[in-house]
Formats: sequence, structure tokens, C-alpha cells
Amino acid sequence: TALNNLTTAQATALTAAQSRGLTAAQLNGLSTANLNALDIGELSGAQIAGLNTTAVDNLSATQIANLSTVQFARLSAAQIGVFTTTEIQDLTTGQLGALTAVQIKNLSTTVLNNLTTVQVKALTAAQARALTTGQSGGLTTANLNALDIDELSAAQVGGITSTAFNNLTSTQISGLTALQVARLTAAELGALTTTELQSLN
Repeated sequence: TALNNLTTAQATALTAAQSRGLTAAQLNGLSTANLNALDIGELSGAQIAGLNTTAVDNLSATQIANLSTVQFARLSAAQIGVFTTTEIQDLTTGQLGALTAVQIKNLSTTVLNNLTTVQVKALTAAQARALTTGQSGGLTTANLNALDIDELSAAQVGGITSTAFNNLTSTQISGLTALQVARLTAAELGALTTTELQSLN
């Protein structure tokens, strides 16, 4: 495109108004060099949402780290899915906190397992409750253990596989509420040790 005839210096020099005037087609048609030359903070949430996965994949690590919470809230699960492990682990708690329940439940277990335990611990109660049983059951032991079990609904706890349930810590088990315990399946109960059974509320 004509925009790709600009040098990176010229692309960098675009004003905020000029950057905000770029269409999705123009942004998606930029070369990696010129895309990386843009000040990501000058793009609107709608422009970020309009980036295809190839364009998102071509964003620099610095650009991803500089996405505002408003911009981050407009990303789709497919867009987040092309982030590298390092890019995911470099996300701030503010960026992660901007994700809606719909965005959370659409994230792949691969993305969720690329989160650090610190990031998992930082998930809000609403975000934790948005996890599907497939997502919670597919978490690594470390990330499953990082979840605040009190934030999961009784239905979520009851839907955890016996294998995943067996990976809960004794602290998580003893922290189950009466409502959560009432939804435990026979398989989940069978995965508990005698000590864990005796610690149930």
C-alpha cells in the first residue's frame, strides 16, 4: 500500500489524529516495520479490535506491553492467542484485569497456562467465575493451585475432573465452602485423602 512507501521515521512521525484515522484495512496492510513504528497508544480500542491475527502477531513486545486497559479490553481470544509465552507473562495485572468474563471464557487453556502463578492469583472473582470447567480442569497444577478456590462457583468445583481435583492443595480443599462441598461428585470425593475428607466443611 501507499502507506508502506513511508519510511519508519515517517510512520513514527504520524500524529495521533493521523494514526486514529487509519482504517482496519490500512493497519492490517502495513509492513511489520511500519506497524512497529506506530505509537500503539494512539490507536483507538476499535482500531485494536480490527487488527487481524497476523497484524497482532507482528506487534512488537513493547507495543503489546504498552496496550492500555481500554485497548486490551477490545482484544478477542483469537488475538490474544497469538501472543508468545513471554508476551503473555509480561502482561500487567491491569491489562489482565481489563478482560471481561466473555473474553476469559474464550481463552484457550494454552493461553491460561502461559500465565504466571502471580497473574492467576491476580484474576478477579468475576474472572475466576467465568472459567469453564474445561478451562479450570485443563490448568497446570501450579496454576490450578494459584486459584482462589473460594472464588469458584459450586458448579465449577463440581465440574472439575477428579484428576484436576486431586491436584488441589490441602489448603484449597479445606477452604471449600459448604455449597461447594455439596456439589462434589463421587469421583472428586474419591480423590481425597482421609485427612482432606476430615477437613471438609
